[in-house]
Amino acid sequence: MRIKSIFLLSCCIFGLVVTACKVTNGFDKREKDIKANQSRAKEIVQAIISYERDGGELPKSLDDLVPTYFAELPKTTSGQEFVYSLDDANYFFLSFDVRHEENLSCRYMSHLNGWDCSFGTKHQWLP
Repeated sequence: MRIKSIFLLSCCIFGLVVTACKVTNGFDKREKDIKANQSRAKEIVQAIISYERDGGELPKSLDDLVPTYFAELPKTTSGQEFVYSLDDANYFFLSFDVRHEENLSCRYMSHLNGWDCSFGTKHQWLP
């Protein structure tokens, strides 16, 4: 009976370790995806800033950056287009969905010069 209990306990511990490894691997994959997309988006942000500096206003859409700043617009690691929007205060937002998470989007906010990645948003925060 004691050997059976030890065996069952060992199996439970092994199962927990395997599950923890899968969760950690999922977080690592998500973080790599976010960083890769932020890197691609950084090129777009720099082009938007250059466009504003050169023309005195922000682009109305990302298509305004072609062909002067890009031959074609960069896409996310999953092949999706970045989402761009302007607000009334003349700030811009650039966002992408994280492909490994159903309800996770990341957005660059020009007025904060930084990123926010939040669960449950899926671009609901766009103006």
